Amino acid sequence: MPSGYLLMVCLFLPALKPCSTSEALPMVLFPFVWPPYLVGLFIALAAAANPDRLRTQGVGLFMLIRVSAVGLAGSVVLEMLDGQIGLEGLVAVGFGIAAFAVTWRPPTEVAVAGISILAATGSFAFTLVLAHARLAVWGADLAAFAAGGLVLGALWWFGEALWARRVARVVQTRCTSWR
Repeated sequence: MPSGYLLMVCLFLPALKPCSTSEALPMVLFPFVWPPYLVGLFIALAAAANPDRLRTQGVGLFMLIRVSAVGLAGSVVLEMLDGQIGLEGLVAVGFGIAAFAVTWRPPTEVAVAGISILAATGSFAFTLVLAHARLAVWGADLAAFAAGGLVLGALWWFGEALWARRVARVVQTRCTSWR
């Protein structure tokens, strides 16, 4: 998926223009926001992998999601304890726990494609919020566009993976009916 590679490139493009500086800064300067961009690279590598290497690429994507989920849940809990955010933080913690739990299954193509939808949607939400920020410049807009393409590509890949699994089952059982 070219949009995944483009999203990774957007990490190095000017995205924010803080008030204290005259030039825009790339997101690579802020390590805590790398996961939404790295997701693009991992999804693109997993989608391009042949079936023998898909398991390896899927494990990389699953580990990135697990680490991001733990980081998200931990930071939200700390913010809740500090009183910065309220009960809406429990929704974020719930999503983090769900993402962590879902990645425990073996990385089959259908599982990796399904998790890619979740990860790409998270990246799209993050980059869209960033693109609408007051301090955002053209790199943030391009990242949101690339993440939107990544969501569409992940949905397409998931559909293809489900269809391929269905065809393989029909061929394996030598069934002539699609029911």
